Amino acid sequence: GMFREVTRALRGLARHPAYSLTAVLTLALAVGATAAIFSVVDGALLKALPYEDADRLVFLSEATPQVPEMSVAYPNYEDWRARNRVFESMGVYNRASYILTGGGDAERLQAGQVAADLFKVTRATPLFGRVFTTDDDRVGVPRVALIGEGLWRRRFGADPGIVGATIRLNENPVTVVGVLPASYRMPTRVDLWVPVGPLAEDPSWKERGNHPGLSGVARLKDGIDIETARKDMTRVAAELGEEFPRTNKDTTVIVNSLRHVYSGDVDRALWVLFGAVLSVLLVACANISNLTLSRGAARAREFAVKQALGAGFWRIAR
Repeated sequence: GMFREVTRALRGLARHPAYSLTAVLTLALAVGATAAIFSVVDGALLKALPYEDADRLVFLSEATPQVPEMSVAYPNYEDWRARNRVFESMGVYNRASYILTGGGDAERLQAGQVAADLFKVTRATPLFGRVFTTDDDRVGVPRVALIGEGLWRRRFGADPGIVGATIRLNENPVTVVGVLPASYRMPTRVDLWVPVGPLAEDPSWKERGNHPGLSGVARLKDGIDIETARKDMTRVAAELGEEFPRTNKDTTVIVNSLRHVYSGDVDRALWVLFGAVLSVLLVACANISNLTLSRGAARAREFAVKQALGAGFWRIAR
């Protein structure tokens, strides 16, 4: 039966270890390299970003003749949000580290300091509780936080009662208002989120010349394309340049699709690399085919004997 034929084929491979090892290693290396590069291409270029209607999202930053791209000054962000005519919503975020204490050992965590409207932009849905509101995102209000699913499971035992509980961040009491799913990644590699608005009580945040690492993200209105958005933000930047010449005279706004920001200028290089690896796979397959044909030619006498003894075409092919 089939099992006996497979066993016989394996014995044949064992009798020719050089051929077998060469074929297996060649295919393993070629398939492994192709799979590795494809996983990179798939993650960077093919998979949709994990946000609803992600093609409508754009990334915002500032630029001057001296600095081709820089983070956003918080007062500029507030004016962009108020004056633009092209965005459905707009938010900003940056990163900071916080010390979490209480309920276990002290732990340093990475946090996203975000505008409440960022969750409107990304249309985030928490596992429990709620996301930030504009009331959370102001100076002088009680401090709140969102925690990520990973931290919720690891530190708090996946307790749904965490919503409304008080934790301590940098020794300050903070109320947890919700838990975000592990799939939410803006910014990436953070364990919790805090509103950025209360940080504006720091006088430096009121300075338009201060760029505290904030990145802007916005959602285009229906019917608005990215070129229209760029023209509108150029208008807003020009208005601010006239009103605040000391800090904004030569400042412009860069508007790029979020997909472009994620893949940057590497998309063409990745496709070229993927094509090269596919070529290597094809060459490997061609080499294995040549080896197999050579081995088949060497076994012509064996096949002739089998056929003379009554073996049919399909049995010999198997």
